[in-house]
Amino acid sequence: MKKILSIAVALVLLIGLIPVAGMMNTAADDTASLAITATGGTLSGDSLSISWSGANFTLLNEKAGSNTAIRTSDSNHFRVYASNKTTITAASGKNLSQIVVTVTESKYASPLVTSVSNAGFTAVADGTTVTITVSGVNSIAFTASAQWRLNKIEVTTVAGGDTDISDNTSTSSSTSTTTTTTTTPTTQAPTDGAIVFDLGANGTAAHVDGSAFDTAKEFASTDGAYTLTLTPTAKAYAGSFDAMGNSCIKLGTSSAAGGFTMTAPEGVTSVVFYVGGYKATAAKIEVNGTAHTISTMSNNGEYTKVVVDTTTEKAITFTTVSGGVRCMINTIEFLTGGATVATTTTTAATIYETPAEIMAAAYALEKGEVLSNSHVYTLSGVITNVDTIYNQEYSNVTVTMLVDGTDKKIQCFRLKGDGADLIGTNDKITVSGVIKNYNGTIEFDSGCTLDAYELSQVEVPIYETPAEIMDAAYALDEGATLSDGHAYTLTGVITEVNFAYDEGYGNASVTIAVDGTDKTIYCYKMAGTGADVVGEGDTVTVTGPIKNYKGKIEFDGCTLDSYVVKEEVPTFTGRDVTLGDDLDVGFYVDIPEAYDPANLSVVFEINGNSTTVAIQPDTEGNYVIHLEVPAKDMTTVITAKVMDSSYTVHSEISTTVAEYADQIIAGDVDATAAEVAAATAMVNYGAMAQIYFNHNTGNLANVGNETDLSAADVSGIADLAVTGDSSNFIGASLVLKSRLAVRLYFTEQVEGSKYNSNGWYIEVTDIDAANLATTQNVTVGETTYSFSALSFAKQVIEGSYNANFQNLMKALVLYEAAASVL
Repeated sequence: MKKILSIAVALVLLIGLIPVAGMMNTAADDTASLAITATGGTLSGDSLSISWSGANFTLLNEKAGSNTAIRTSDSNHFRVYASNKTTITAASGKNLSQIVVTVTESKYASPLVTSVSNAGFTAVADGTTVTITVSGVNSIAFTASAQWRLNKIEVTTVAGGDTDISDNTSTSSSTSTTTTTTTTPTTQAPTDGAIVFDLGANGTAAHVDGSAFDTAKEFASTDGAYTLTLTPTAKAYAGSFDAMGNSCIKLGTSSAAGGFTMTAPEGVTSVVFYVGGYKATAAKIEVNGTAHTISTMSNNGEYTKVVVDTTTEKAITFTTVSGGVRCMINTIEFLTGGATVATTTTTAATIYETPAEIMAAAYALEKGEVLSNSHVYTLSGVITNVDTIYNQEYSNVTVTMLVDGTDKKIQCFRLKGDGADLIGTNDKITVSGVIKNYNGTIEFDSGCTLDAYELSQVEVPIYETPAEIMDAAYALDEGATLSDGHAYTLTGVITEVNFAYDEGYGNASVTIAVDGTDKTIYCYKMAGTGADVVGEGDTVTVTGPIKNYKGKIEFDGCTLDSYVVKEEVPTFTGRDVTLGDDLDVGFYVDIPEAYDPANLSVVFEINGNSTTVAIQPDTEGNYVIHLEVPAKDMTTVITAKVMDSSYTVHSEISTTVAEYADQIIAGDVDATAAEVAAATAMVNYGAMAQIYFNHNTGNLANVGNETDLSAADVSGIADLAVTGDSSNFIGASLVLKSRLAVRLYFTEQVEGSKYNSNGWYIEVTDIDAANLATTQNVTVGETTYSFSALSFAKQVIEGSYNANFQNLMKALVLYEAAASVL
């Protein structure tokens, strides 16, 4: 059986009307939330429908056509793909009031809002939350315009049944107001005393579109007293059934409106039409020129009462209109003088006349509001921008025009009609439709019609070279489309994969650096052979319209024409600096299987000198090539190149020791507090070495990370101790390389010594930062020398040495203190 959900839209006062008292429901709102959880793992594409039940409502998701059914990929959300249907139904005896949907990511909010709005309901997105406002209906259904992913539903219901929709139409063409009403939701059976016309016998519970009737169609009343005659004006079908098997008349097709005319017999004071949207889509109708949006759905066997006063005017014209061109009519009733309907109250909606008045009122609308109760307005103007190019599949285009006689613009959303595929910037157009404020944009709502157009003689520029195309694209105003949607082709290298390939939609979104320019462009929803293959570094050729979408220059949906996958070659994948050991830079190299590491080497260039190092794996199988760097060269640029035996350079990277240390200090790489302290001490040591050796002092390693050197404490450092005869001992010195060394000098040659201008010496080498305070014991003949590297630093700090030399030793002491705790 059908369910009647009625929303009053006009005052009805019938002869003999008896007001009905005590109809107001005072029960409190009932809110319940439903978290989506998977109960059986990933659901296959053969699933026809899946439902969940909340405390006060039921959520049903249904597969449509060949599209994949809803499937969960984890335990906290489900997916609804394009063309699938979602139905939310309140518990028995309740009506929906508000629905709050939480989506997994904000990008899924917009298609959900669009889907709900297409069904005739109000939806507003805020981040990942979509709030749907519903009034006086027990169930709503909407079809996905694009994929959304939900993980929580919260539904507020109110006690009550269904509501009335009524229409006190006027045949006067000069009326300046229409009337709207609100009424307490009540459960409606067939109207008391009504003469009922069932529009055919009920059948199997499945949608049937029926057969067109081109001449007058007659139906007998239940009591045999009246005959209903419907004369088709366009696209009318009898023998139709809704999804519940209720008999219906269907009006309209997916692209063409339908309608009929009829005349109420004498004595019939009102005619009641039971109207539902086609399947899961809301309907828009006009009855004697008054527009109504029907939110009930024939998929659910639900219908809205539209009541027409025929006390004086008997002729009725009933048509569907753009934006919801199909509807189902289940029953028609005649009301005579003794029949009653619920009492309602009225408010007036102003109809504006001039373009200036219309646009002023439109710009005063709040978000979601519709001008003059969906009155159809007509405006003319010049197109200032093509917002969305003509869609061949849906035969519509979205443009913005400057309205004649005003300084205001209006968007014509999904504009249809002859010439919609031809119009562009600077063309003159005339458009009719319902005006609303959609999330701050004043627009003709979806389904507006192009009544007339005049093409401009101004040619839209078409750009040739990549540089010209990108310069023009970057000059676009926000929302503007380049060359009225002309399809451009560009080639470039992928710099980022913004959204990986989506099997459900068959596309990926990437950013490319355009060849021959210094600019990038976002390739939104790039589809085509190879879209599932390409990645960062690959070269792609892409074709599509270009626009400025919220400040981002992008292909607005595009085709991947061709691609070249980047050849895998030996590549530097990173670098690091050793802390607490020698001053050492490590370069990581990734070597593809096709290359033999034995045929590769790394060439280092620093201070104009080159060093070649063979590539060998470390103990963990990684290829890390090291270069020791003197402290004074912490800000000197080091260039590393991976080269094969034929001297071909496959990868190149440049860095400095200080650059990586700065990243550690700034927190840009994972590091412990001790590592941060060691890096800070290291760059200060490097800066003091630069000053002492007068090397690259215009670019000190510790800029922004300077340390108070007076904190260097040498009180606990042991002095050099000699056990035995030291008569031939001259003294000692520090050698400041990547690792430190200590040299002991003698007046004459001793075992193992070397000679330089200072005398014969023995060298203790490779003392790393963490062991600068470690005692070293060196025996020469029968004499033993005990010392640490810091013994000599202490001697400098406490002696009468050059201030730069003392600062260098203080920095060394602080570096050892930080490195020793790593």
